Amino acid sequence: MQRVFITAAGVICPCAFSMSELFDSIENRKSGIRAISRFDSSRLATRFAGEIDFEKLVKPQNDDNLFVSSHFEAKLLIAWNALRQITGGLPGNTSLISTVGLERVDEKALVQNDPGKFPVCPEIPLVLLPGILWKSLGCSGSVYIQAAACSASLIAIGTAYRQIKAANADLIVAGGVDSLIFPFGINSFNSLSALSERNDLGAAAIAPFDKNRSGTLLGEAGAYLVIESEKSAIERNVRPIAEIIGFGASMDAYHPVKPRPDGDGPARAMFSAISDANVSADQIGYVNAHGTGTSHNDIMEFKALEKVFGNRSREIPVSSLKPYFGHTLTASGALETVASCIVFERGIIPPTLNFQTPDPEIPINCVSNLPQKLFTDIIMKNSYSLGGQNASIILKRVG
Repeated sequence: MQRVFITAAGVICPCAFSMSELFDSIENRKSGIRAISRFDSSRLATRFAGEIDFEKLVKPQNDDNLFVSSHFEAKLLIAWNALRQITGGLPGNTSLISTVGLERVDEKALVQNDPGKFPVCPEIPLVLLPGILWKSLGCSGSVYIQAAACSASLIAIGTAYRQIKAANADLIVAGGVDSLIFPFGINSFNSLSALSERNDLGAAAIAPFDKNRSGTLLGEAGAYLVIESEKSAIERNVRPIAEIIGFGASMDAYHPVKPRPDGDGPARAMFSAISDANVSADQIGYVNAHGTGTSHNDIMEFKALEKVFGNRSREIPVSSLKPYFGHTLTASGALETVASCIVFERGIIPPTLNFQTPDPEIPINCVSNLPQKLFTDIIMKNSYSLGGQNASIILKRVG
């Protein structure tokens, strides 16, 4: 069995355009959530989101070996910019495991009978996107697509970890990209009663674990990690950011939208990760939660933590990062894993912005509003998703 490390990360999100910028935004409590400006949102119930400023991104040129249609390619632009940050110098046969998220649906196509002018899905078919991106960046390794809704990119990381640990590979890039910042996407999540409609609160509308939470807000992002064996890291002379020591996943088998209320599925994922890491729950010093800010998720998440940590579930520091960039869906696990590494890189716990009023039903130690100093060797990152797919990963300080 090989040791497995995270050695680099490419990040594009509403509040940052690199890993170091992401750490700066967290430390300075800078949120990227703002009023939607990309289109007229006046008829939407939710009018705030984590939008990326695409004017600040590098645009692919004709010689970048990318097929770009005449329609707006948000996911391609986000993922290409994130991957470009880390692919230089990688072996040409490096493999990629990527999420793809949901297709953009143009609402005009639903009411206009003109498919030439208003295609229903005005994007590169997402089943082709990872391969197109990988080819354009000069990589010829295998490309795999991970589909598991909001747990997908954490499962992609876990899959890469398992392949390298078992010596089936030495270096894999894993992560994901997603963007549903368009009217049909936002309306879809409104129909699930998942989004906050407190537009009067602006970016503060997303408040995970707060008693007065009103739902989540969507974001868009691309986040990819270079994951490699100890041998590969030494040969390439790169400094590890963190070691991956455990991974677990599970299925609620309960409901297509609602999480299982007792938290059994997420608890099983955490127990599996702890067992895989060969550590005890008491050794974990911080939990980066899924923390959507919805009523059902946040209560369930505490119940899952209580099953795993017992009375310590009220003491262990916990925080959610979604108030910084919104719920980035299939990209969230990878983006939040990168952000969690701030614990090792800068010695602080990222705070849960907008948390003000504790909920008696969720008596966790929610790190709120200001970063908290912490030196710990082991942390846990959790992701959950529609359909009841759960994932948990355990990271260890290097050195």
